[in-house]
Amino acid sequence: MLLVVRGDLQSETGWSRATRALVSAIAADFDAVLGCDLHFHPERSLSTFDGAIIHDCLIPKMLTGSRRCVVLHATLPNEIFRVADALNVGWWFWETDKLPNDSDWIERLLSLDHIFVPSPWQKTIVEALGLEVPISVLPWPHAFDDQPTDHDLRPAPNGRIAMHKLWSSSEVQDVRDLDRHYYNSLDKLEKLQKAFAPKERMLKQQEVSLGDVLSRYDGYAFAIQTDAPRKGLPVLLSEWCRYRATAKKNLALIVRFSPLDIALGKAALLQKFSEIALAAAGAQTGVAGVEHVFVVLSSLATSELEAFYRDAVCFISPTFGEGFGGTIVEAVQQDCAIIAPRHTACGQLLPPDYDGAFPSLPYLGTLIGQLSIQPSNASWHLPVVGSIARSLEWIEALTPTQRRDEVQKLRTFMTIALSPEMARATFAAAVRDYIDLPSPSAVRSASSVPAIAPVGSNV
Repeated sequence: MLLVVRGDLQSETGWSRATRALVSAIAADFDAVLGCDLHFHPERSLSTFDGAIIHDCLIPKMLTGSRRCVVLHATLPNEIFRVADALNVGWWFWETDKLPNDSDWIERLLSLDHIFVPSPWQKTIVEALGLEVPISVLPWPHAFDDQPTDHDLRPAPNGRIAMHKLWSSSEVQDVRDLDRHYYNSLDKLEKLQKAFAPKERMLKQQEVSLGDVLSRYDGYAFAIQTDAPRKGLPVLLSEWCRYRATAKKNLALIVRFSPLDIALGKAALLQKFSEIALAAAGAQTGVAGVEHVFVVLSSLATSELEAFYRDAVCFISPTFGEGFGGTIVEAVQQDCAIIAPRHTACGQLLPPDYDGAFPSLPYLGTLIGQLSIQPSNASWHLPVVGSIARSLEWIEALTPTQRRDEVQKLRTFMTIALSPEMARATFAAAVRDYIDLPSPSAVRSASSVPAIAPVGSNV
C-alpha cells in the first residue's frame, strides 16, 4: 500500500517537523512513501523527508484505481484537493475557533474521507461545523526517553553562540535616523553604502556571547518567539519586566526571535525587537527589565536548541492560541520546566495538577497586525495581567528537586498523550475502515519499508 503526503515536508517549521514525525510513526504500515512538498524553498527546505519527493501532477500516475493508496493532506484546507481512486485524509493545525470567513474550507474538508486534528480542542471546533466526515484526534507524535539524563552529564550550550543586547530608546532613535538617511539615498549607490554601514556597526556593538551572559546571571528563562501577534511577544516582555522589578534571583531572559518576513536582516530584527520591548516595558514598570533581555537572531542547530532548553530555568510560552504547542513539548523533552496556558491545544499538554499553567481571559476580535487568513470574529486568549510574572516567581522559588519533580510530572503525562505508537494505532484504525489494512502487530518494522527512490530525491 502507498502513502502520499502533501504539505511542508523539508523545512524546520513546526508543521513540517510534525508531518515528518507523523510519517515516521506510521511508515511501517505502508509499502512505500511519497511526498509532495507544497512549500519548497531552496533556502529553507534543508531537512530530509523520509520518502521520494514527487510533483502533485504525478500522483494519479502512481494509483491503480484499487483505493490501496492513502493521500495525507497535511496542509491548511485551502490546499486540499481530492485525489481520485485514493483514500483522502486531512491533518491540519488551527489556532482559533473560527475558519476564514471568505474561504471554501468547508467544501474542501467535505471532500475528505477522514479528518485528523491534533487536539481535542480542535475536534470540538471542527465538530461544531456539522461536517458529515469522521474526525479523530491525532496529536503530533513525540517520543520520550524512559529516564531523563542526569543534568550534570548533558552538554551545556556553546558559550560562543552570539546574541544581542537590546538597543536603548536613544539608540533606537539613532537607528531610525539612519533609516531615514538610508531611504533618502536610494538614488545613489555610494550614499546608500555609507548609510548602511553605521547601522551594521551599531548592531556589532550590541553583540555578546552566551558565555558572557551566563557568567553574569544565576540562570536564564528561555522563549522562542516571532513577530506574529498571536505569539504574545509584547506580553512576554511586559511580564518579564514586572517580574524583574521584584525578583529574588538574578535571571536573564533569552529569546530566540525570527520574523514572518524572512528577508529582514539582523539589524532590522534587533530594531523591531527593541521597539516592541521598549513599548511593552514602558507601559508597565519602566525599562529596567529590558536590560536583562538578550535575543538570538541566528538560526540554531537542533543540538544547540536542545542545549538551550536543557540549561534554562524554565521555558515561557505566552501564546494567545495554539494549534499544538510544539515548543512546549520540546522543552519538556529536554527536562525543562515550562510556563504555559491551558487554552486551545495547550490544554492537552499539561496535567491537571501542574502549577506552571497561568490563567487567561477570552478576547473576541482582531489582533493588531494578525495574518489576513485569521478571521476578525475569532476568539483569542490573553494572559491575565501579572500571571506570567507570578509563574516566574513560582519557578524561582522551587528547589532543584522540586523542579525535577514538576518536569517529571509533565514528562509522564506527555509520554502517554503524545505516544508515536498511539498515533500509529489511531491512523491505522481510521484507514482500516476503508482499506483492509493489517493490524500494527502484523506489519514490518519501519526500517524494513522498501524505498522506491533515494530519500529526498526528486522524481
